[in-house]
This record gives sequence, C-alpha cells and structure tokens, in this order.
Amino acid sequence: PSYEETGVTEALIKDKALASLTDVETAAPSGAFENNACKPYEDGISYLAPLFFEAEGLLYNKELLSNNGFSVPQTWDDFIKIAEGCKNKKFEFFTYAGAEPDEFVNIFAAAVAPVIGTEETNKLLDCEEETWANENVKTFAEKIGKITKLVVSGSSTKSREEVLDCLKDEKALFVSGSTEDLEELNKDGEKYALCPYPALSGNTVQTVSFSEMYIPVEAKEQELAKKFMMFLYGEKVTGLAAEMLGKTSVGTSSVFAAEFAVKSAANATLSDEFCGLVVDIFKSNIKADEFADKMIEYIKEY
Repeated sequence: PSYEETGVTEALIKDKALASLTDVETAAPSGAFENNACKPYEDGISYLAPLFFEAEGLLYNKELLSNNGFSVPQTWDDFIKIAEGCKNKKFEFFTYAGAEPDEFVNIFAAAVAPVIGTEETNKLLDCEEETWANENVKTFAEKIGKITKLVVSGSSTKSREEVLDCLKDEKALFVSGSTEDLEELNKDGEKYALCPYPALSGNTVQTVSFSEMYIPVEAKEQELAKKFMMFLYGEKVTGLAAEMLGKTSVGTSSVFAAEFAVKSAANATLSDEFCGLVVDIFKSNIKADEFADKMIEYIKEY
C-alpha cells in the first residue's frame, strides 16, 4: 500500500511508473475505484486497486448506550445531544487519540460528504484553497467547539491504545475505531458495536480505508497480474470478506456500496496541519471561526 514504510509505492506513484488498471476496474464492486487513492492523477485513469477494505467509525459499548437511554447518533446534533446527556454520568461521552489525531480527517469527511457530495469533499481533502471557504467547514468546527469540555480529560495526549482502554474501562461512551478494533474488542463476546461517524445533516456515510495493490509499468507479466487482481474481486474472496465483516455491526453492504464509501487519501495534503487544528479547537487554543482561515493560510504557505 501507499503508506508502507519503504516508500517504494509512493515513489512509483510520484514517478508515474504504474500500469493502467482500467481492465481490472470492471471486475471490482461498483464505484470501488472512485477515489483519489486509486486515481492519483488528473487523467481519470485508475493505477491502484483497493484491497482489504476496513470500515471506520464510532465504537461503543452497546449496553452502556441503551441502558442510559441513548441511541446511535446520525447527525452531529444527535452527537452533541448525547454529549450533553452524559454531563451527570460516571463516564464521558467521547475521547480521541490526540497523540495520533489522523482520525479527524475521516470524521471530517464523513461529516461534510452527505451535504456537499464526494467530489467537493475530495477537493477539500486535496486542499484546493477555494473549497475551504465552504460554510460547512465552519459548521464542522463549530460542532467540535460545542463538545470541547465534554471529552475525557487528557484526550489531547492519548494514544490509540489508551483511547480503546477508556472504552473498555467504561470511561468513555464513544471512541473512534475500525472493524479490526471491533473484532479484537469482541473476541470474547458481542459487547461492542461500530456505527458510522455522524454527518452534519442527511444520511450518514460509511468511511472506508483500504490497502492498494498495483502493477509496475515495467512488469513483464502484466496480463497475468491483472487476472490475479480480478480473482481477488471474485466470489470466493469477497464471500470470505463478507463472512468476516458480517461478524461486525457494519455489514458488507455499507463497505462496498460506492455512494456511501468515502476514502480520505492517506497522503492528503496538509492532513497533519488539519488534524492539529482540530486538536487546537478541543484544547481551546483557537476558536472555531478561525479554523478555515488557518487552513487557508497553511495551504498558501505550502
């Protein structure tokens, strides 16, 4: 995948040294290639193929949620209402991994995509300057601002492992996580569940991450490689994936349905700066209405 440590894949992408996968695209689930990770250039051609899909969202303790009269949030207004309902509880409603805050890219994408669409969301993730003046960016920051004092103390320095510990110790009702985290949490039962991140309005979208596979342009057995890729999209393999994902509350339909799958590219420009600003809102270091302006400043400097 593009994020692997050697940097080989990233270098091949940069050098435009990958073979076209247009043939392979026809064998994949509808819309699976419709994202910036698979189409890294502006020519509309796919050069990387998605594999090992993993859904991301909010992990929660099912009994803790229902026993306190809460239901799964669909919108950020729902999320904030739950946060306020937790004020007098023995647990906080949310915590985040402030030491590794890349989760906020997906939280943001899932919030705005139902309102502005996938194409505009991709432009935001690619940091096209004019898109950051969108009113929904400010709205997202304002929603974050409403829960800054309602998260677990010390969230800004927590690791992912510490965040999951807060969930297991019933110190937090919701944390960010994935189907892989859910499988680990439920290895001895079905205590936990995973739901999509809340949207600003409208239907929720299922944020999906995946590894990519590719064929170097100088590969000698390109046609054979394409056949193997197509096999990986066949019934045998996808059936196994469905069986495994069926153990979660997410289900395969939300993972493979293109219109509900938003991929925030791992190499999205200035993602570190973006996530740092979200943490700054939580820490009250900046105000919500400064958020978009500061991102535009980063983009101009970049």
